[in-house]
Amino acid sequence: MFAIFLIILILLILLGGISLLFPETPLQGRVVEIIDGDSIYVQTPEGKLEVRIRGIDAPEYRQENGKLARAALKHLVFQKTVTLTNRETDKFGRTATNVTCNGKDIAAILVAAGHAWNDDLRAPELEPSETSAKKARKGLWAALQPQAPWEFRKSNQTH
Repeated sequence: MFAIFLIILILLILLGGISLLFPETPLQGRVVEIIDGDSIYVQTPEGKLEVRIRGIDAPEYRQENGKLARAALKHLVFQKTVTLTNRETDKFGRTATNVTCNGKDIAAILVAAGHAWNDDLRAPELEPSETSAKKARKGLWAALQPQAPWEFRKSNQTH
C-alpha cells in the first residue's frame, strides 16, 4: 500500500513539475477589434481569439465610463502586436490571459489610469495602482460612487 502511495506521489510531483520543465510559450498576435474595456479580439497564428485581460474588470460598454474604458484600451492596443501569457479559458469560452504591448502590462496601465477595477484574487499586485487611482480620482473614480461592473451585470443580467 505504501509503495502505491509513493508511486502516486512521485507521479504527481513529476506531472506538476512538467510546467516548470516546459513553460508556456508566449503567443503573439495583432489586436483586430476592441470589444469593451477589458476584452479584445487578437489575430494569432492559432486563429482569432476572444481575449479577456486577466486581473481587471472594466465598466461594461453600456455602463457609465464604459465607452471611456473601451477608448483607453483601443488607444493602447488597437492594430498593435500584443503578447499573451498565462493563458486559460474562462467560463464564457474566452481566453483569459495577461496582455502586454511593447513590454507594458495593459492591465496595470488601465487600473492605474482609473479605467478598470483590480481583480484582487487574480492580480493582487495591482491593488496599489487602484488605490492611487482612487485617491487621485482618476477615470471611473471621479464619480462619487462608481458602480462596479459585476454589480452592473447582475442588475442587467449580462456576462
